[in-house]
Amino acid sequence: MHQVLIAARIIGLTTIALSMGIYDVNSTANALTKSSSCRAFPCLVLSRAASNPKNRFNNPIYKLTAYQSGGSRQTFQLNAVSGRAFTQNKNRYQTQTHAPLPDGSYSVAARVVQGTLPEVGGTMIPIFPKPGFNSRMTRSALGIHWDPSFNRDRKEDGTSGCVGLTTKKDYRRVRDFVIKYHPRSLEVRIDR
Repeated sequence: MHQVLIAARIIGLTTIALSMGIYDVNSTANALTKSSSCRAFPCLVLSRAASNPKNRFNNPIYKLTAYQSGGSRQTFQLNAVSGRAFTQNKNRYQTQTHAPLPDGSYSVAARVVQGTLPEVGGTMIPIFPKPGFNSRMTRSALGIHWDPSFNRDRKEDGTSGCVGLTTKKDYRRVRDFVIKYHPRSLEVRIDR
């Protein structure tokens, strides 16, 4: 695979057929692996499940997958939400919409901070759009946290755009992974 990347850079190609398992060869560091969509490891990936499950309030349930090292071997995969059922089609780049996170790459803070709202469930892991991510992005105060209202309260079920784990136990697992391994990124792949 390394030879293919070098050859692609020499020829000047920007993409190679998906059947070869390479998505982007603009640089070796930015090459996405077919199995995880990670640019560098360790990382987290938020993706849409093939079955497109929803909770009882019709909020999509996504998959948050942790990868400690390269390849297709995942460390764990958990259920998560982003946005609310009634905000799924709102502008994902604009603040105050409570829409899910826009697809793209986010930096993950290696620390946990106190949440400022009860809906954060106590603490959260801040995330930030990576530089050059999207000039339209006006959102801030994003993070990964537990959603204490998941499947309990129609008005508050989901998040205001953060990644919300569906159980406190799952949030602790992600928190411990972030503190121990310092993931290089959160790759969001939920838009259709």
